[in-house]
Amino acid sequence: MSVTRKFFSYNDGAEAGAFYKDHEQQYTLTPFIVTFCEDTLADIDVQNFLEAGLKIIRFRMTHNINEKVVMHEMLKSAIELCCLKYEVSAWPVATMIDLPNALVRTGYIKEELNTSALHFKKGHVVEITCDDKYWNKCDLSRIYIDDPQMMDMIKPKQEICIPVASLNLICTEIINKQTIKCEIISNGRVANYQVVCFRGLRLKRPPLTNQDLNLLNYAKENEFAVVVINSIRRASTAYRAKSFFVGCHKPLIFGSICEQEGLDNFDDILEATDGIVLAREYISESILNINQMQAIQLSICAKCKRVGKPIFISGDIFDETVTSGGLSYNEVDDVTNIILQGAGLMFRSTHSPANVLKSLYLLNYISSTVEQYIEEYHWRLIMELKPPVNAAEAAVIACAIAARQINATVIIVLTKTGKTVKQLSRITPKSFIVAVATDVSIVEQLYLFHGVIPIIYDRKEKEDWYMGIKRRIEFAVEHCVNHELLKHHQPYAVLRKASPESAYCDQFSLYTVKRKF
Repeated sequence: MSVTRKFFSYNDGAEAGAFYKDHEQQYTLTPFIVTFCEDTLADIDVQNFLEAGLKIIRFRMTHNINEKVVMHEMLKSAIELCCLKYEVSAWPVATMIDLPNALVRTGYIKEELNTSALHFKKGHVVEITCDDKYWNKCDLSRIYIDDPQMMDMIKPKQEICIPVASLNLICTEIINKQTIKCEIISNGRVANYQVVCFRGLRLKRPPLTNQDLNLLNYAKENEFAVVVINSIRRASTAYRAKSFFVGCHKPLIFGSICEQEGLDNFDDILEATDGIVLAREYISESILNINQMQAIQLSICAKCKRVGKPIFISGDIFDETVTSGGLSYNEVDDVTNIILQGAGLMFRSTHSPANVLKSLYLLNYISSTVEQYIEEYHWRLIMELKPPVNAAEAAVIACAIAARQINATVIIVLTKTGKTVKQLSRITPKSFIVAVATDVSIVEQLYLFHGVIPIIYDRKEKEDWYMGIKRRIEFAVEHCVNHELLKHHQPYAVLRKASPESAYCDQFSLYTVKRKF
């Protein structure tokens, strides 16, 4: 989770600033992800992100993989510097890797043009081709796309969108099987290797390509915490990705919903994956009725919340702040609604590290205030649960109810696999869950769950098991007090094993902070 920093304030007077100052909390419940995908990042930028509280970092592996390997090494170097600076033994960060798989993309601009983007104006006519000889020769008269199968499906009046460029085109003529002619209906700019969406059409590409399989092996070797499958349309894709990690480090598999077909099979995809990414910037350009986007977001958030799986929203997240450093109140309203819906946020672009850092501080600032006014659905979630089938589920539910009754804002969980923490996160929407674990990979994965603050217990274990449990609890309480999550005489709950023979957390206790640290 991320620490709140007093960085950004509104320009509408002192009243708004005073309101946020009086209501902010030290930690935020909402997780967020920042993408490392631009060559503008330097070592100091990565370190600044870590010190600002960033815990989940995404690597977009859709360009040259060698550049991403360099960024991965840059991240490791920044972690080592942070550990030395703050005198800690570990600085866990959840790393995500994206599979490009089914997304259709443009080619590269002609080198002779000596420009990073092509600027198109409304009314301009341009050819769209899948002829491979033009893959690196895009200009104002011709744009290459890398999917010949889609060209067979395009008919006149078909709408084509390049979302990141905000460029919309209408097909006016079919020249041949490889080339069509389109008219620009909105001004926009096209850079290298950008995603192309076809409104209402379904992709025919295979769910996982050879390049995706190579990236899965890369994720296995480097122990990434999460693998995101872009444009996932079938549950079988997620099962196939999971099969690559049997018997080794197993990352969480997230499905990215980028098109209509993913919505049609969403329930199956949700069951097969460990979490969902709703890519609004792509799906809003692929569905026939763009006005359904808000309803789709509400529905997907509700379904994920009901089964206790994390969901992240991407697309137009502080886009104005990231690109220019400004602020749009529409974006503030949008982020506020996402937080109220219990979803996380994903920044897909890092054009300016300074602006992204400003966005992180702003997000912390808003989150720490809005989360305190989340609609109360704790009891509704409890009542909707099926009767417990074993003692483990009963202990989790009893702990959540007891913590609510004594108004405990912190629940300490001693976990080994993280499974109990994930179950508890589902039914405690306003409580901080401090998860104490010894496995760094488990800590990294728990960062993706709402309200979870995982910490690594790296002290030497005592021979006596019961004394070791006591020391872990004291370690967690000390951490909470030092970071202002708990104060003297405040109540908190603890969920743990009752004995060394227990196979799961089957005992909870209620305590108060009795001494100052």
